[in-house]
Amino acid sequence: MGGAALAVVLVATPAPAAEVPVGVADNMFVPAQVTVQAGDTVTWEQTGDNPHSVTSDDEAFDSHPMCPPVCMQSGGTFQHQFDEPGRFAYHCRIHGGPGGQGMSGVVVVEAAAAQATTTSAPPGGAAGTTPATTATTAPTAVAGTSSAAPSVGGALANSGPTPAIGGTALLLFAGTVLRLVARRAAARD
Repeated sequence: MGGAALAVVLVATPAPAAEVPVGVADNMFVPAQVTVQAGDTVTWEQTGDNPHSVTSDDEAFDSHPMCPPVCMQSGGTFQHQFDEPGRFAYHCRIHGGPGGQGMSGVVVVEAAAAQATTTSAPPGGAAGTTPATTATTAPTAVAGTSSAAPSVGGALANSGPTPAIGGTALLLFAGTVLRLVARRAAARD
């Protein structure tokens, strides 16, 4: 019997977007700096009594452009999705200013993490056939990073970055899958 050839496809897909909370307390943002992945959304929630705004230093976003007098009040929220990597400084129009003055904060956006999916199937993808092997790997933690974070109102303030699988790890994973598929094909012969 001849050996069956198999096709293997590696696909990198973006990790699911996350929502990261930031508290808007009386005259401070908690935490003052968060790190997110591109595509994540930061939600600021007003937990204090004083009126505030969430205004980017470069005017890319502003929760209340008319503040004062129309400002974020207690219980109010504002969301912004960060699609591009970079460092985004922001402040309160009343209690802070551009460049880190007074009530200010920073959102650090890292390139989006990816999940690698490997699928192997008979060549040609004949009708009625199903993949022989499918595996999905999620990004893993890197030594020196922490997924723990202080909480704001019981929610994680910043779950921290979730690094993408490195090229070497992805190649090792793909090699392992190929060896398993080859063994299965040899066992069938």
